[in-house]
Amino acid sequence: AEFKARLLWGFTQILTRVAARQPLLIVLENLQWADPSSLELLHFTARQVAGHRVALLCTYNEAELDQSPTLRAAEQSLLSLGAARLTRLEPLSHSDTEALVREAFGADAATTRDFAAKLYSWTRGNPFFVGETLKALVESGQLYRRDGVWLGWEVEALALPRSIRDAVLARVNRLGASARAVANVAAVFGARVSHEALCAISGRDESEVLEALDELRGQGIFVESADGGVVRYDFSHPMMRDVLYRELGIARARLLHATVAEALEALYAAGGRGGASPLAHADELAYHFSRAEARGLAPKAVKYLAAAGRDALARYANREAADYLSGALDRLDPDESDAIGGNNGDAAERSALAAGLIEDLARARQRLGEYDSAMALWQRARADAERRAQPARLAAIEQRMGLGCYWSGRYHEALAHYATGAAAAAAAGADGDPLLARLQLAKGMCLQALGRPTEAQAEVQHALVIAERLGNEALLARVHRALLLLYVFTGPAHLAREHGKRAIALARSSGQRNVEWSAHWAMAMLEGLTGNGDAIAHYLAESERLADELHSPLLRVWTAEVQIEYASGIGEWASAIALAERTITTARALSQRTLLPRLLVWAAVIYVGRGDFERARRYLDEAWTLSGAGSAAATQRPLDVHQIVPVHAGFAAYYVATEDYRRAIEIGEAGLAVADRSGYVAWAVHRLLPMIIEAALRLQDFHVAGRYRERLRSDSQRIGHRLGLAWADTCDALMAM
Repeated sequence: AEFKARLLWGFTQILTRVAARQPLLIVLENLQWADPSSLELLHFTARQVAGHRVALLCTYNEAELDQSPTLRAAEQSLLSLGAARLTRLEPLSHSDTEALVREAFGADAATTRDFAAKLYSWTRGNPFFVGETLKALVESGQLYRRDGVWLGWEVEALALPRSIRDAVLARVNRLGASARAVANVAAVFGARVSHEALCAISGRDESEVLEALDELRGQGIFVESADGGVVRYDFSHPMMRDVLYRELGIARARLLHATVAEALEALYAAGGRGGASPLAHADELAYHFSRAEARGLAPKAVKYLAAAGRDALARYANREAADYLSGALDRLDPDESDAIGGNNGDAAERSALAAGLIEDLARARQRLGEYDSAMALWQRARADAERRAQPARLAAIEQRMGLGCYWSGRYHEALAHYATGAAAAAAAGADGDPLLARLQLAKGMCLQALGRPTEAQAEVQHALVIAERLGNEALLARVHRALLLLYVFTGPAHLAREHGKRAIALARSSGQRNVEWSAHWAMAMLEGLTGNGDAIAHYLAESERLADELHSPLLRVWTAEVQIEYASGIGEWASAIALAERTITTARALSQRTLLPRLLVWAAVIYVGRGDFERARRYLDEAWTLSGAGSAAATQRPLDVHQIVPVHAGFAAYYVATEDYRRAIEIGEAGLAVADRSGYVAWAVHRLLPMIIEAALRLQDFHVAGRYRERLRSDSQRIGHRLGLAWADTCDALMAM
């Protein structure tokens, strides 16, 4: 005892003498793992250093405190003596997590926003979980650095690092049998569970459940809360639930899902949990019945999966909808889902269910940009509509198929589908009028992409007549959206704005958020093409908001294109190129052949500005091939003006930067000829004419520069392009100089 006292005193004297020379901070982490003798030394030192320039900062995991009685006793003693104070560190907030990611990777908020939200949801702000997850993503190469910029932020799902799994298992393995069983059932349940539901699905007496809950809360595995008088339980971290669920194994998890599914259905049928019927909880019941994988429960799985899928489709939760609907279709008898037909009793009912599932799933796949799988489903639906002689349904299916072809750049196929659909709509009589108008709008959009604005306008005007006769707000919103898109590229700008504002108002009042998104997106593009910076920011914000609300990766990609050009135009090249790289990756995954060439061009132009000519050329070559700019006849693809002209502008910028000025003029003039044939003035002003003029000025060919300067001025005046007029004035100044 005397030796120990001298040892403790001597150690303390060393600390105070060091502190006499300079202040001393000692950090001791994870005290829950300290042995009793180390805690005795800490207790003695903390009492003796008062008045000296020594600070002790000690941390421990609160959930482990019960496992160390010595630590609890030392803490209580020091607190009662006033030698210590206790501070509880709360988890990182959502904004804290965002800030940590930004600072750790030197990235901007726009680049990391979605990733940081996913990381926070996954870790609930636990710093250890955050750090280990980020470390695992870097080590696996999912987050990677290129040219000083971190990329890979579009990760779909976060995996569980082994270090976190081991830490969680160390805690849950200390649970008693009853507490572990209740925790397993809660892990199968998945989300926040009410006390009533937990008692119902656990199959245990309430007193036994309460005892288990006390242990789970004491170990920091469950967090209890009250919501409107209802007691609920959450796992303290989603990872806790994930680890427990994985440890169950497949067979036990299926058995527990079946138990939970039937218990919840009975609870809802009896009026439990708010008195709503089982179908009001379709997504929850679908989750459990589908994972039970019990043959006898398959009909219930189909019922709830179908209902949940349609609910998700109505909310534009398209990925969820596709998962639910494909699950329902997979669980139908193959004869019903593959050869939909039948005309008596239960067989007819099941066949009708299969037909509806196929069409709903095709819509979800198409919204997600999965055009090939959507087209296969539409073909099955079309065969069924033809067999049943349903012309109105056939017209709607042909329109959807045409849109799938349009968005994947197959314009001739799209026009063929629209023609077949129009014939079917005419056969449907008055019932087919709204469908006929929508087919005409879709055809007009396709003709516009092919650079045939006069024919496109005629189709839209026919649709306008039908929409006005029917007084259909939803249809009128689509018509004005189509006219907006037409005038964006041909001018005058004031007509485009008038139709855009009407489209937004009508789409909002008729509840068509997807049409409202497209009108805001087109207005943002219009303001970008006419150089109105403040208006671009407004319409971009609205487009982004609606894309987020609709949970559509496809709409986010199209919004991002305008964001890239805007960021590039105001000089924020780092954020523009980071967004471009992410968006190019997503566009490839979504098979966005219509959009991908332009994304490659906008990225290439930024790389040209940075002097990275090798990467710029690689992107431009790919865009040239994808767009068919080199030889449209050889690729047997129609020319998409909205791809072809930007690709020419990108190459013109590249040749100006690499000082091949004559080639820049040559390729610029070729692109200008395409724009002229289509009448799309905006594409001539956007990058193309300025690049031709700059190349001519570099060559001191003032005749060519002056001729295109006049063209730039007149085209800019025609569409109200203020920036184009500024470029024309700049050309005047350079020529005079």
